[in-house]
Amino acid sequence: DHVRCHYDSINGRIESNWTKKDGKVPLEVPIPGNTTADVVLPEGASDVKESGTVPAEGKDGILYVEDGQIRIGSGHYTFTFNLQ
Repeated sequence: DHVRCHYDSINGRIESNWTKKDGKVPLEVPIPGNTTADVVLPEGASDVKESGTVPAEGKDGILYVEDGQIRIGSGHYTFTFNLQ
């Protein structure tokens, strides 16, 4: 029902922190400078949002969105989604 993890890359710390509560999952993903990351959402994730809006390619560091995978550039992201 929760994860708090990190990886110390050569560019800095990459984190993934989430807690599932009542079917809702907030996911925090800080990505260091000069780094890209793929956020792979679990099967069944719905109503996916980043900072309150639907993630869209070319918006606020989001490089790619397709089939439950979101490629992001450096920055701090807060995704939310429903998962039953």
